[in-house]
Amino acid sequence: MEQLQVHITEVLILLFIAITFLQSGIDKLTDWKGNLGWLKGHFSKTFLAGQVPLMLGIILVLEVLSGILALVGIGQLLLYNLIDIALYA
Repeated sequence: MEQLQVHITEVLILLFIAITFLQSGIDKLTDWKGNLGWLKGHFSKTFLAGQVPLMLGIILVLEVLSGILALVGIGQLLLYNLIDIALYA
């Protein structure tokens, strides 16, 4: 029973990570111009002003990748009792 409790906690944490990062990544995909415009305005007076599109693209890829890894980690944990992929998420 103690083993089951640990898996429930890990699955809930991974589920939170998956929902958070996938939702954010999907938002960036569906409203790229809105996110880009807001971030360009936010960083307009900094040395990062010219790097906003590149940074937004990198963040988008990392968020979606983390969300997918969390989902795969849940499956791997429940099916094979392995936590390798979950730790990468």
